[in-house]
Amino acid sequence: KELHELLRLCLEVLRNKEEASQLLPNKAGFFFGDVEYNEDYFADLKDTAEGLRSILNQDNSKANFYYSSSW
Repeated sequence: KELHELLRLCLEVLRNKEEASQLLPNKAGFFFGDVEYNEDYFADLKDTAEGLRSILNQDNSKANFYYSSSW
């Protein structure tokens, strides 16, 4: 469910880039990197959307997904 929503948001921002700050805002801070809505931001969204499409096009009926990050 959440992965579908993330994909929807990525695609919406890629279609309407002026909505980026409202739909998928950057986070300012020492560890978070660039906070501009620039080519890198949109390239990351495109990569995320492509990865999500790949995952969601498979049979995930028995799968669990976990997110982990490290700084």
